[in-house]
Amino acid sequence: MKELKEEDLREPIRTFFRGKGYEVFDEVKLFARGIDVVAKQGNIIISVELKLRDWRRAVAQACLDLRVSDYAFVAMPRKAIENNDELRRECVRLGAGLLAVDGGEVKQVLQPVISGRIQPLLRQRFLAKLV
Repeated sequence: MKELKEEDLREPIRTFFRGKGYEVFDEVKLFARGIDVVAKQGNIIISVELKLRDWRRAVAQACLDLRVSDYAFVAMPRKAIENNDELRRECVRLGAGLLAVDGGEVKQVLQPVISGRIQPLLRQRFLAKLV
């Protein structure tokens, strides 16, 4: 059986957002790192952090993403999310959404809250990278 890689989460997430009418971008730079997937529709920006196991890091990154994104998600394999109440509580506390990836299927587990932390100048510079 093939070992799952973080990259295996990318295409189902891209397909999920494209199916909702979003334009999708990979690895858009924010500070010294890239946001794994960015979805844009009109003026709405959604960031998605992909992780296999390290959910604390994913939540921290999603929190940073809310400086430029209207909404942020953590996307992980379904099995990594199941029975992880601590992950769910942290996502709710920070306003991040949660997506479960199972094979090619994506299920939204938690709805994100619109960001109240957007930094206008930083967002403007970030938007210039989405071309």
